[in-house]
Amino acid sequence: MTSIVFDFDDTLFEMVPNMLPFANKMFQTGIRYEDCYTFNLSLLFGRTDDEIDHMFHQFCMSDDHKKMVPTPGMHKALQYVSSKYNAVHIATARKSKAEIARSMHNALVQHDMMKYMQRVFMGSSKGAVCKRVGAVAFVDDAPHNIEDVATDSPKTTRILVDRPWNQDYKEDVIRITSGYDILNIL
Repeated sequence: MTSIVFDFDDTLFEMVPNMLPFANKMFQTGIRYEDCYTFNLSLLFGRTDDEIDHMFHQFCMSDDHKKMVPTPGMHKALQYVSSKYNAVHIATARKSKAEIARSMHNALVQHDMMKYMQRVFMGSSKGAVCKRVGAVAFVDDAPHNIEDVATDSPKTTRILVDRPWNQDYKEDVIRITSGYDILNIL
């Protein structure tokens, strides 16, 4: 069985642009999208992991989360890969809590993307997920997840969605700017 694995936040959906105003209001900061030099939100906002977890949980329950839109071209990419591969999966670092899973499910349904998904893996190592499902390709925005897949599932093609926080990453990866690029890669 051939499959492809996508990350959710800032890969399938534009999460950070919607999360930043919410976090800035909560933390009384003024961080802009282009200021996001790191994937580590604790470092970016100067907050503890618990404070970031609390903020993110609140964000997932908010109207701001409901306003998230898919990354340009990702709906078309999902349509394409679902016709070409046996299975399309999501692997997300989001914690496996019912309300968090529901917020993701609602976003996928709202944008008519759930029909392409076979399974959603929450809180698991992305390398382990790719190995488990025999992924031929993995799409993510976070370099540490790309490296995890390179270690655990080295035959998997690694595709990095171009974001401000991954500009310094130069390893063996295919870099894309939108979901439309996937149509030419896979």
